[in-house]
Amino acid sequence: MERILDFIAKETDGKNYKSYKYCFESIDIPKLDYEDKKGIQVKKKGETDRSLITTKSVKSLADRISKNGKPLFKYFLDGSRRTYKVDDIAYGKRLYPIIAGQIGVAVCEREDEHSFKPVNLKNPLVISIPENANAQTTIGNNDLFFQNLIQKLNGQEILKKQRLKFSKILPYKNTALKENDKYEDRGIAKIQDEMIALEQKVVFELVKAKKLNDESFLIKDGSLEYMKSGEARELSVIKSNYDCVIGVSKAFNPEALSNDVKDISRRIAELKLYACNIANNA
Repeated sequence: MERILDFIAKETDGKNYKSYKYCFESIDIPKLDYEDKKGIQVKKKGETDRSLITTKSVKSLADRISKNGKPLFKYFLDGSRRTYKVDDIAYGKRLYPIIAGQIGVAVCEREDEHSFKPVNLKNPLVISIPENANAQTTIGNNDLFFQNLIQKLNGQEILKKQRLKFSKILPYKNTALKENDKYEDRGIAKIQDEMIALEQKVVFELVKAKKLNDESFLIKDGSLEYMKSGEARELSVIKSNYDCVIGVSKAFNPEALSNDVKDISRRIAELKLYACNIANNA
């Protein structure tokens, strides 16, 4: 790794210090919470029958779905990332961390209750460095600079011998830090965003291949809450791709922040088999 870091420092006119290397996920350090939101604001309920005042049994629907013997939830998606501080690099009078990332996004398929098989796997390697690694960031094409840098990096013999390749350099903001802000967090956030983008790409590929429909759903590990900003057309496409996708969060606070639901945790705990809690149908 040292020769790779030396190459980056040389190409960007920086100075690297061969700092202590560690994995962010394996040590106890303060960090941003990039996982699912623990509190969820219920804005609307999914139950269309407004006359219901108690739980509703969906057994007949479950029986109808399972009649053909094929699972409704046919695909399963999960994404993960590991991030490592591999060095510090100086530009001007300021020191910045270099963050390496291993991203994994995978989909498996269940054809019946006894079999699973892999469908798609993306596992790129990425590096996150500050934007001012490009000394002419204000006058040049920033994207083009980092694209050229990654091509040069992947051309190094040390990587070719190891059959390794970095897919992207993800530049993070090098502006002055605010209170409780860290450059490490900015780099990790860039890698997290890249993982989410890959998850969206995998879902798009399933939709394009006509794998998802009313009889073939995808379960995603985690919430379906993605960016709230961006081009309207792009956001509309992303949203439409998730018509047959369900997000399952391992950790969340079920207490909905609405005036008419005060004991939703108890209601969920007391649900009987095949019962649907209408108060939590959002």
